[in-house]
Amino acid sequence: MKKGTLIFVIAVVMLLIGIAIPKLTVHDAVALTDAEKNCAYGIFTHIADEGWLDRVALMLGKGTIIEKQGPTDFGGKAYTIFRIPIGILHGQADESYGISCLLPAPAGVVSTTSGPIITPADLTDGERVEWLGVYHASDVIVNGMKSYISDTLGMSLKYPDGYLLFDNEGGEGASAYHSLVIGPDGPMRETIARAAAGFAGEGPESIVVSFYNNPTSLSLEAWLRAHEVQSNFHPSVPSDPSLNAVLTPTTVGGVSAFKYHSALGLYDSDYVAFQYKDWIVIASSASDLSKDFNAVLTSIQLKK
Repeated sequence: MKKGTLIFVIAVVMLLIGIAIPKLTVHDAVALTDAEKNCAYGIFTHIADEGWLDRVALMLGKGTIIEKQGPTDFGGKAYTIFRIPIGILHGQADESYGISCLLPAPAGVVSTTSGPIITPADLTDGERVEWLGVYHASDVIVNGMKSYISDTLGMSLKYPDGYLLFDNEGGEGASAYHSLVIGPDGPMRETIARAAAGFAGEGPESIVVSFYNNPTSLSLEAWLRAHEVQSNFHPSVPSDPSLNAVLTPTTVGGVSAFKYHSALGLYDSDYVAFQYKDWIVIASSASDLSKDFNAVLTSIQLKK
């Protein structure tokens, strides 16, 4: 074989190897739906539009989606032969690219120029919402209040019409817990719909009644002090003494309880804590809902 021919063959083989390396080794770092792929890969259309050199480099190599920053925001990188970053053409070896694009609106979402319009979620009695628990409908409304009874917990309560109630449980043994989330109807349905559509955000201000296992039989005050994460009871905040929580005696359902306030967290919140059977019960509410919170607390009945 002539020397010139040999050099040509070697060059072709090296080129094919160089092309094969990115094609076989570059993969997306995140899982994407078909709609997201069609959207996200628009990144590489923008790279190709930078000029003929970028276009050829990308054709010989491959792009990868490295992150999903939101429902319509994606980041990517691109490589040419031998997995050489295309950013080198611009003097940036670690160059990454971003794109924001429009996806087909999920069910219940209408996209507008001012943002998505969320259709509140429809719920059926007994339906489980992943991050809230089981939805309990109450068709009986007396004096503007709905009712909830739990044989498992041995208690009942009433809550205002215009609220929804979800019952959730989890953990095992010493970590077992049970919680009731009582949130305003409209905002709660919209939050559920937003989460299902992939839009992040905080839920609405709600009333929460949580039951925590107390296997070591700590006294109520000792438990509150030992479990600050669950109780949000902070008797000492050296950086700001005005945030110090103070326990005030009260009663709930005929049993002794403590009430306190906390400004540490997403909302300024009111708390009431009491012992019931093997549970420590922490009822909490954003201070803006104090009237409805007091109505719920007053209605609680406990089986002796």
